[in-house]
Amino acid sequence: MKVGKYIIMIVFLGLISACSVGVVSQSSGKENIGYLQFVQGSNLSYKKGVTVYIDDNPPFTAKVEKEKRIKIKSTNYTITPGQRNIKVVENNRILYEKELYIVTQETKRIVLP
Repeated sequence: MKVGKYIIMIVFLGLISACSVGVVSQSSGKENIGYLQFVQGSNLSYKKGVTVYIDDNPPFTAKVEKEKRIKIKSTNYTITPGQRNIKVVENNRILYEKELYIVTQETKRIVLP
């Protein structure tokens, strides 16, 4: 009988020690980026896209979405949050130039003429 109690006690202690509960921590939050979205505000078509200048960074070509397509599918461009000078150009013509403040996880919609 004593041997049975010892075996049960050893099995019980083994089960308790096998289930280790340690400190579990998980850190999550929003990524530190914002988004830009370019939309055509009139019947003009920007098939070749537009050139976008952000501060003193190298320019990039952005796709301009139609207003109706925004709800289904849209193209967003990542940008670091903060005060940004944004200039949008097509064929050497400035379509948009403004100083914007971008917030983390915010999408700024830029409506082009």
